[in-house]
Amino acid sequence: MKIKSILLIIILIAALVGAGFLVKNNQETRSGASFANVEALFLPSEKTLKIGEKLTTTLMIDTKDRLLTGTDLKVKYEQSKLKLESVEVVSEDEVIVSKINQEAGIYEFVGVNTEKETSSLPKGVVGLVKLNFVAMANGQAKVSLDTSYENMITGYNEAGTDQELKVDNISSAIYTVTGVEARNTLAPKEVECSWCGEACIEKNEKEGFACPEVIPQGKKCLSQNGKCVVVDSYATE
Repeated sequence: MKIKSILLIIILIAALVGAGFLVKNNQETRSGASFANVEALFLPSEKTLKIGEKLTTTLMIDTKDRLLTGTDLKVKYEQSKLKLESVEVVSEDEVIVSKINQEAGIYEFVGVNTEKETSSLPKGVVGLVKLNFVAMANGQAKVSLDTSYENMITGYNEAGTDQELKVDNISSAIYTVTGVEARNTLAPKEVECSWCGEACIEKNEKEGFACPEVIPQGKKCLSQNGKCVVVDSYATE
């Protein structure tokens, strides 16, 4: 195992213990011992862009009803075609690492959920981060997990000691950049938004995908300036 992977596992365990989450003394995270499978999703999965046009990609994890406790992931994208300008963490995880390396086309994310009650842990289709790209050059650009990295998801396992959830399927995104964006001064077009798990995304992005609505308490999913955002309910009253 790589030294860095060992350190990240130690960090995840330490953060969980520090939060008082491990209610069983014999629970541990062990590399190579996963107790269930999960899926990584990038939405929208495909889109055609023009140079200069902006795009927000949402990274989500389908936990298959397992309780999510931590993530250690690397996202890889085609840096010659896309520039990752910023990211927005949409999960309720305590963020340990959130780092963009544009030169390598890599985004690193490590987070841990410090909820003390298992009833508060997220499950189902869980949004992690929104990746805000801008198209830079013509061609196809893939956004996916870096499969050369030991991506790790951890979950609460009531029945055993293993906590690792294996990412057995990655639904990557493929974007096509062609032409130059037409410049105009028109206001951004409002879009129709909907909940996908606990993530707020464009309604047409979830078509054909089993994506139940899980509405966080006190939150609303709205369109603002052409983007889907989560706001506090009281802010719209």
